[in-house]
Amino acid sequence: MVKIMELRKLGTQGLTVSAVGFGCMGLSYGYGPAVNKQDGIDIIRKAVEEGVTFFDTAEVYGPFANEELVGEALAPVRDQVVIATKFGFTFGENGKQQDLNSRPEHIRKVAEESLTRLRTDVIDLYYQHRVDPKVPIEDVAGTVGDLIREGKVKYFGLSEAGPDTIRRAHAVQPLSALQSEYSLWWREPEKEIIPLLEELGIGFVTFSPLGKGFLTGTIDENTSFDSSDFRNIVPRFTSDARKANQELVKVLGGIAESQNVTRAQIALAWLLAQKTWIVPIPGTTKQHRLVENLGAASIELTQSDLTDIAGADNFFVDYILTGGYRDLRFAHPWMHPDAFDRLRHLTSRPSCRVGRMGEHDPCDHLRFTGYYCSDIFEYMPQADADTVVASLARSAAPGARLLYYMLFVPRTLPATLTLEQESAAELFARDRTFFYDGIGIGRFTGD
Repeated sequence: MVKIMELRKLGTQGLTVSAVGFGCMGLSYGYGPAVNKQDGIDIIRKAVEEGVTFFDTAEVYGPFANEELVGEALAPVRDQVVIATKFGFTFGENGKQQDLNSRPEHIRKVAEESLTRLRTDVIDLYYQHRVDPKVPIEDVAGTVGDLIREGKVKYFGLSEAGPDTIRRAHAVQPLSALQSEYSLWWREPEKEIIPLLEELGIGFVTFSPLGKGFLTGTIDENTSFDSSDFRNIVPRFTSDARKANQELVKVLGGIAESQNVTRAQIALAWLLAQKTWIVPIPGTTKQHRLVENLGAASIELTQSDLTDIAGADNFFVDYILTGGYRDLRFAHPWMHPDAFDRLRHLTSRPSCRVGRMGEHDPCDHLRFTGYYCSDIFEYMPQADADTVVASLARSAAPGARLLYYMLFVPRTLPATLTLEQESAAELFARDRTFFYDGIGIGRFTGD
């Protein structure tokens, strides 16, 4: 007997899906070896039995294998479910992903191929997987709009698109959904994306809602990943990062224990509590984890729970230094892209203040009590680094130290500061000079 789950609307065009969907990527791609085909079919059909009506895939997952798996698994219940897939890449003869490609003729070609693999005559939700800078988004939206009018696609979506792209696309062909990462571990969308989606009436489908597994509490500094698992190259998943960022997981555990549920369920329930048009799509290869995740749809968090979670999420940040630039947009040219993205994530937190630590900066009145840095100084021009160091020296409290974790070329330091190397975990445990993912973060106190 199929269970009934709460339904949510994505956009204003009529798309309705289960409150929690199922991200199918990990069955074929990304998180280690692909599952056995029958096991993949079984878990997808189990999701249907548990009330899931929304399934997410893409041509790039495999490539192609995930669409084929989803198509076969859902063929018997095709009229009961919503299938979302994505376009936007080319592939070599060996199936290796090559380049972005959202030219109109390519979209039409790969749409036909996806229809065949999915064993269907219509794609319910068709996303552009990544924005193609070589093709105007208006051309992309217009092409998908044509496919909608031809009956080959029902609804249009974008994945990982910025505000300007969303507005321009929506003006040509109304968007039903944006898919991007959003979780307690990645709150960047709160700054611009979520307000824009609310303004335009666009739904938000959130991938990695469990922080790529971190928020479940099953991952610590000793966890090892399969060699094919992409988390091996994600900075947030270094051993020290995992150890230093356990505070939020602990808070989730406390709330979960009080309600006799799991951390994963609390993390998903938090997402569902943010907006009625947010739909997370957690993935898993295990049926018991699937059932666990879907249980989040029936959990209601109290205001006290939400306050406790917000307090834990803000725990990591007091102050962030961005070199000689107050506005992160101007810091971008000299920063490594990964470092810049992580800084943007941190500055979305309500407790965070950003300063350039230059002369006459408002934070000059604060007393510097400790500093941890890596990417900040590693990618900063010498002159900008000197400006920051000089400002730190001016505001240094007795005993202040400049700490670093990742290797970089040591800069010339004033005699009032000493340079030391210390692991992130040791640093965090010693004086809670806040660590997050290899970004320079200072802890300051007023005079």
